[in-house]
Amino acid sequence: MRKVKNDNGGVSGIIPEIRIMTGLDYERILSRVDSNTYVKIYTYDLYEEIEFYEACLRHLHKCDVIVNGSGITQRKIDEFNVKLPNVNVIQKPDTHAKMILIEPEEVYLSSQNFSRADWFQHAVYIKDREAYSVYATNALSYENCNYTGNIKMNLSHENIGHAIK
Repeated sequence: MRKVKNDNGGVSGIIPEIRIMTGLDYERILSRVDSNTYVKIYTYDLYEEIEFYEACLRHLHKCDVIVNGSGITQRKIDEFNVKLPNVNVIQKPDTHAKMILIEPEEVYLSSQNFSRADWFQHAVYIKDREAYSVYATNALSYENCNYTGNIKMNLSHENIGHAIK
């Protein structure tokens, strides 16, 4: 990402690959991910049947799903523990984000929870290592309860020009 603005209230940049999509097909997206790739998913709820999540996640060796505390029941957590031991479900009470982080360079930002698309859902797909790093770093700050609202961005001089080639 080539940084063009940073005013502590937001960041603007140039990203080489970005797509706007309607309706995420989680099963298709996640099935193409190599089994050794780390995936982190943020969602407000997990209301689909466990079979949907199995189809999406069973091949991954490590996946974290961060979900709003009111968006999941203990019964669903128990199902995940039994049927998807490779998935760590983390309850975070104020989670409302809908985002997928796929190491080392893919980010999906969406209006759609981790579910089948059922209405007028949109998403933005970003493929860029530095953009991934920005989202992953800020997401971790949020999870650790030290998020300030400012986007932290440390761009390397080696990569800053690759977006305009």
